[in-house]
Amino acid sequence: MYYADIAVHGKDRNLQLLVEAKNKRGASKIWAAKMRRNMYAHGLLPEAPFFLLALPDKFYLWKNKGSFTDLIDADYEINPEPFLQPYYPPEYISKYDISSEGFELIISAWLHQLLTVPSIDLLPKNNMDWLMTSGLFDAIHHGELKLEELV
Repeated sequence: MYYADIAVHGKDRNLQLLVEAKNKRGASKIWAAKMRRNMYAHGLLPEAPFFLLALPDKFYLWKNKGSFTDLIDADYEINPEPFLQPYYPPEYISKYDISSEGFELIISAWLHQLLTVPSIDLLPKNNMDWLMTSGLFDAIHHGELKLEELV
């Protein structure tokens, strides 16, 4: 049995994206690669076309890396602050730590918008081109999101 903070299945019901949400700032790309490797090495995650390590100040996205346990750099490093900002409470400032559960809910709300928006053209343009270039948007659009799911 596998565990994911968030699992997203495409409209074809196939698993497309696994998300690990960590409320940690300032993580290096080496730390991110080790985190991914360790999760797969310990058998915590199934294979999925996309794996996203979501941090408040950086998203690390791997595409088509399977469950390889090698130390692999992310295919994409994204600053999520421009497009996540609307999901934070109004009193939030970047130095204020939101709870881990709160951050996971922010990530799930953002993903839910991606799943349900009629067209990517209706999304804010704040640093979101990677969704199309990576193929992630097409893979998960009109899919289903599950929180803290045993997959």
